[in-house]
Amino acid sequence: MKLIAIPAGPIGTNAWLLINESNNEAILFDAPPQSYNVIMKRIEAGNYTLKSLIITHGHWDHMLDSHIFAEKGIPVYAHLDGKELMEHPESMNNYAMPGLVWKGAKISNPVKEGDKFNIAGIGLEIRTAPGHCDGSIVIYIKEIETAITGDVIFNGSIGRTDLPGGSFEVLQDHIIKQVYTLPEETVLCPGHGDKTTVGKEKKTNPFVRPGE
Repeated sequence: MKLIAIPAGPIGTNAWLLINESNNEAILFDAPPQSYNVIMKRIEAGNYTLKSLIITHGHWDHMLDSHIFAEKGIPVYAHLDGKELMEHPESMNNYAMPGLVWKGAKISNPVKEGDKFNIAGIGLEIRTAPGHCDGSIVIYIKEIETAITGDVIFNGSIGRTDLPGGSFEVLQDHIIKQVYTLPEETVLCPGHGDKTTVGKEKKTNPFVRPGE
């Protein structure tokens, strides 16, 4: 397996491209604005087949190019609690960068807590983690001891909770239950910034400490 970070869009949001090198099939996690061409160049250069797009949450910087992938026939996976943001992203234009194209995408493949499924020969587990945003999910990939966390948790920080649908208490609770319960060696791949691990964040994250 190969997991590639592709920072894109006006604030450098991480799209993550997971490639199964045994069959050259790939999964994309998040589709920042202005990311489609960059991502497809990487896919075409490797002669990969993109099998799905999974959105960690509906904030504009993670999903605004979703409609382009959907128009190309790529299934879009996301939690239905984020449906309004996905389909009507213009509701976020008062806290976004200017000059963006506000076009939504339908969720073709809804996911929910505890779902386990296989895409591109890769096993995925869905863990819901609202608090930063309604419909926010963490995707655990046991085979490579990795989780895609969106804006739930970062290296030394957590997602902001001052936007609509945000709650520090809810986010804290879900980080403890849905992230800190993963094996400590699990690599966390966030929507912004560098990778970290469950073990490191449990010990050093200043915002959420287990047992406190």
